[in-house]
Amino acid sequence: MDRKTLYLVGGQLLSLGVIGWLWGENRELRASGPAYQDAAGRQVVASAPRDRADEVTSAPAKYRSAVTAVEKDAAAGPKPRPRPHIEPTMDGGAVLRWPGVGRSLDLTPEELVAFEQELRAARLDATAKLPGGPSWSPGQAAGAPDTSGHGDFRTAWASADPDSGKEWLQMSYAEPTEIGEVVIHESFNPGAVSRVLALMPDGSEKVLWEGTQDPAEAGQVSNSVFKVPPGVRSDRIRVELDTARVPGWNEIDAVELVGSDGRRQWATESTASSFYGQDRRVATNFGTEWYGR
Repeated sequence: MDRKTLYLVGGQLLSLGVIGWLWGENRELRASGPAYQDAAGRQVVASAPRDRADEVTSAPAKYRSAVTAVEKDAAAGPKPRPRPHIEPTMDGGAVLRWPGVGRSLDLTPEELVAFEQELRAARLDATAKLPGGPSWSPGQAAGAPDTSGHGDFRTAWASADPDSGKEWLQMSYAEPTEIGEVVIHESFNPGAVSRVLALMPDGSEKVLWEGTQDPAEAGQVSNSVFKVPPGVRSDRIRVELDTARVPGWNEIDAVELVGSDGRRQWATESTASSFYGQDRRVATNFGTEWYGR
């Protein structure tokens, strides 16, 4: 059983506690909806199942409307804004009550599930792009390398599926620089990089390298260096992969931006076309969470 399967099974053992946790705790429930990244016209977070769309998609809108009303009622009241108490109902739904402002919101069982999924999608967006985020998320490729060696480790980014074809990983850095080279730390099954691009301030893209990588030595981490012609200044890099080129997950631990002046930067955040665990429950650095919808 590989590491990904072990984490998946471990997360699923706790799945029955999710609704109990939501009901049993008075948490600050943010009204944020799901977030998307469209650098290549694809979603980072899978959208909600639509087979019951007419039943479930009203829940987040209902909640945001209730929050707007609560904030209006409490505009002259104490800060911070009131937080709802969550009470289960006999039919499996819930009632959210805002103490002190006399408002409540009834959610059916279907709406409650959709609402929870919205919250977890918002949490995903907040954490998946940052260093130390969920296992195999794009955030695992932000910051300095921290994967101990060649292998399938959750401290590197991995796409949702192996051998699936086109995937991308996009990095943001603290400061724009004239780029001298891009160093990609490939920690598992290296060799699938097909293009490296700089995203320019005017919204255009500059291809820095395109082609087929030289075969990497089996079982070794590959620090692939891509030299950049003079005159390209940017603080964002996108790495595109053809994951069908090299069997198995092609995992990236970090992408280093090296300036023409020799200054080196690690990414402050990272997004991706997909990542392993985005639509299932997995163990992460933040505990066991549901990622994706």
